[in-house]
Amino acid sequence: MSFGFGVGDFLAVAKLANDIWQKLHDSLGQFADIRDEIKGYSSLLYSVSKTVSNQYLAPEQAEGRDASARACRSVLEDLQKLVDKYRRLTNEAHGLAANVRQKAKKLQWDQDDARDLRARITSTTTVLRGLCETIASDQQARRELCRWLSELDFPAEQREIYSRHQHGSGEWLLQSERFKRWLESEGGVLLCPGDPGAGKTVLASIVIDHLWNSVRTGRIGVAYIYCDYLKHGGQTSLHLVGSLLKQLAEQQNPISESLRSYYDEHRCRNTDPTPERAFKVLKAECDNWSRIFIIVDALDECSEKDATRQRLIEGLLSLQGSNRMNILVTTRPIPSILCEFEVWEHLAIRANSADIQNYLLGQMNRFSKRVVVGKHLQAQIISAIIDAAEGMFLLARLTFESLVGLKNLKAIKDTLNKLSGGADSLDSAYDDTMKRIEEQDQPSHELAIRTLSWITQGQRVLSIAEIQQAISIELKYSDLDSDSMIDCDDIISACAGLVTRGHDSPDNEILRLVHYTTQEYFERKTTKYFSEAQKYLASSCLTYLLFDVFSGECWNAEQYPFYEYAVWYWGHHAENCDDEAIRILTTTFLDDARRVSGAFRHVAKYYLPHGIERLKHNDFNPSSAMHLAAFLGLTKVASKLLEDGFKPDVKDSSGVTPLSWAVKRGHEQVVNLLMTREDVDPNARNRSGMTPLAVAAINGHIAIVRLLLACENIELNAKKELTVYEQWAKLSWMINRHQNGLQILKLLLAREDIDFNVKFLGGLTPLMMATEYKSVGGLQLFLARKDIEVNAVFRSRTALYRTALSNRVEAMRLLLAREDIQVNVKNKKGLTALHVAAKYAEFEAVQLLLARDDLEVNATDENGESALFGAIENDSDTPNLELAELFLARGDVDLNIRNLYGYAPLHHAVRSGQPGVVQLFLTREDLEINIEDGEGGRLVSLAEDERDKADEGMKCDAYNTIIDLLRSYFLQRSSNTTSANILQQLPQRLAHTDDDDD
Repeated sequence: MSFGFGVGDFLAVAKLANDIWQKLHDSLGQFADIRDEIKGYSSLLYSVSKTVSNQYLAPEQAEGRDASARACRSVLEDLQKLVDKYRRLTNEAHGLAANVRQKAKKLQWDQDDARDLRARITSTTTVLRGLCETIASDQQARRELCRWLSELDFPAEQREIYSRHQHGSGEWLLQSERFKRWLESEGGVLLCPGDPGAGKTVLASIVIDHLWNSVRTGRIGVAYIYCDYLKHGGQTSLHLVGSLLKQLAEQQNPISESLRSYYDEHRCRNTDPTPERAFKVLKAECDNWSRIFIIVDALDECSEKDATRQRLIEGLLSLQGSNRMNILVTTRPIPSILCEFEVWEHLAIRANSADIQNYLLGQMNRFSKRVVVGKHLQAQIISAIIDAAEGMFLLARLTFESLVGLKNLKAIKDTLNKLSGGADSLDSAYDDTMKRIEEQDQPSHELAIRTLSWITQGQRVLSIAEIQQAISIELKYSDLDSDSMIDCDDIISACAGLVTRGHDSPDNEILRLVHYTTQEYFERKTTKYFSEAQKYLASSCLTYLLFDVFSGECWNAEQYPFYEYAVWYWGHHAENCDDEAIRILTTTFLDDARRVSGAFRHVAKYYLPHGIERLKHNDFNPSSAMHLAAFLGLTKVASKLLEDGFKPDVKDSSGVTPLSWAVKRGHEQVVNLLMTREDVDPNARNRSGMTPLAVAAINGHIAIVRLLLACENIELNAKKELTVYEQWAKLSWMINRHQNGLQILKLLLAREDIDFNVKFLGGLTPLMMATEYKSVGGLQLFLARKDIEVNAVFRSRTALYRTALSNRVEAMRLLLAREDIQVNVKNKKGLTALHVAAKYAEFEAVQLLLARDDLEVNATDENGESALFGAIENDSDTPNLELAELFLARGDVDLNIRNLYGYAPLHHAVRSGQPGVVQLFLTREDLEINIEDGEGGRLVSLAEDERDKADEGMKCDAYNTIIDLLRSYFLQRSSNTTSANILQQLPQRLAHTDDDDD
């Protein structure tokens, strides 16, 4: 039997194992044990076939897979031969009784073969399990890296969008000369502008599918982005480029070094990369592929907030210098976008007549069975819609939807005769669609308006399950009636083609408007169609929250998916409508302490310091309504509660006041409202000791920080040491993560009454923490204060020492610029900042320190070693040689210092096998080696001992070179030759050490 290598290979081997097991099913004796092992072997092989089905195995993994397949095939084929021989001999033994004894002897002899086969089976089983574990571990690591890179799932969107295309659509684009030129070019960019509704997104999915199936290989990558106006919050520039990196990572094995370093750099430190850093990694990825194709759909829908769109454009176009990345972009013809791509080729997108025809032919079966649409009428429909569509696929779709619901042929023909194009044809199509919705029967009309209200006026995208419950809420009922739930297809049908299914995440199906232009249309027509929407949404949310089931603790969240939306956004809708009925519902809800406490517990669960268990129903009194209003930022509701006598400064079970909740959530108007009250304490601490000012600062709410600092009795300095530490620690964290962190720090440090030299945990100061900031801007603000204590010590380390330890060169540079900085402070082990920088081969840091005139370069630690010892302590020769040269460039460096064990720096260089450093020392006139007492011989012996312990290879060569250097040096010293002359006479092999290494 012959096998290939791969998934089919293991499946075939597994089948062979199963066949052998079947043959041995009734066997006894020596084959019984093998039979049982073969059963497990077969199961293992089937499991392996699933594990290796991942097509992105690393080369060494693929090699291991193939070797395992060969070994499995070999052992099974040998076993097959033995089994066949056994069965043949057994059959002969039954027919020839006279030969039974002879056959038995032969079978007995074959037991050695059986034992050998069992051993081979055991061996290959071990290898297979190891292979599976390695691959599974690598795949798990890959999944974790990809999950960290981005949670966006564009491949899922690609599958959904591409499934909507009609076979044969988009061929005009794939066969166009401009597309072919782009495909064949290196580093080309193709901009595909098209009017709204032209079908750009479906065409983008066709291009992606074409690239994936016709172009992508192990050396050619494909990645893509679907920009979506509904997902601006999740589609930041960092998330978008992260998704591109994620898609490329999923196509390669092993993961590239640039991606691994990027992941390790930020994951280990728990920091977020910048978009610029992510683009640098994407640029580095270009070197790992022969070519990369990137598709960006609907660039015009990319958010302009925080310059997301501009960053994406600039970042992608900056990669064109590599000539390895091809980019295709679809967009509406927005001048600012067209200008960015003006030097690149353009290919206009319009709905091709053939594509529209394909689509319409695929939809003809949607007409009612009572309406017989013959071939001739079909042709009329297609022709009329193509003419009216004017290159807009969306318009063709809406027009067809207007025909599908008609009940007879006359109505269809009359509608066709009225079709017309024109500049406002899309708006006219929407107007006609809304008119059809209004002309539906009352239940269908109400269903459509309710659905469209939730989709267009809701505060976030709702899932299908949420919308189904929302539109089923009846004001007169105290719970949902399961019989009133409406099927999703009926909801979509009532909306006459304006609504479609979609996903905002892989596992959350939603209802959304059919197109971006639909959202724009309804934004223009809000007053006309949704004048009562806020009242309807508010009444639905409050009615839902007043259901009987929510008066207690025990209810099934899965049965009530709409609760999440209702509890978060009831107040927003209530405050945006002036209606007495809504005010009554609001009061009814807020007067119910148990419902309010349950609602607050639900929204605040992710913000509590010790988890949701801290909030029990009996922990609350009616004042928790104020907490809920403050938490949700409901200024009008909070004001009404204050009028009704609610106490504004009562603490909840976590010791948090309404003011602190409003501060934490960044609700400036509620904070302003509460700060006008004399009975509100602006310095009230929670159980962790955090004041509202500290909460505002660590959460990056700069406007609220200004508001609180303007308060006359605001307290800046906490009393308890742990509280001080926690506040400054969290502020440090915030400065590293929030854009306005430095501005907040500047506001705080501008106050004369703030104690910025405060010491906590035994001496840690804010300045020391500032040395760890991602940006040195915070450190600059501290150092601008003349009275800052720059030499404060915490656990025997100064701020300067900390910068040396973490290689924060820019921070060190700023500290060294202070006239009062002390560079020679030692820790409890006698180490200075120079010791640490030298030990960790931090070249720039060492350079900065050695440039100081007040540096005690020969200061020794508790072992009697100067920083020069640390510079040559590691095994890496090149950086240590450079560091040693830096040290020796100073005229006051003592290279003859002996540690407590009698070793000098030269001994360290010899022992660690660094011929370059040894050579450097031997050229120095001030080198002191006592040849008379045998020190020279001991140095040679030291090198020989280390050589004998080293593995063969370059390390041995390094020690041999050192031995030659020392012997030549001592030979010349015995002849009273100067060190300079000795250098000229050193063995030639040293001069060629680098060549030998090659």
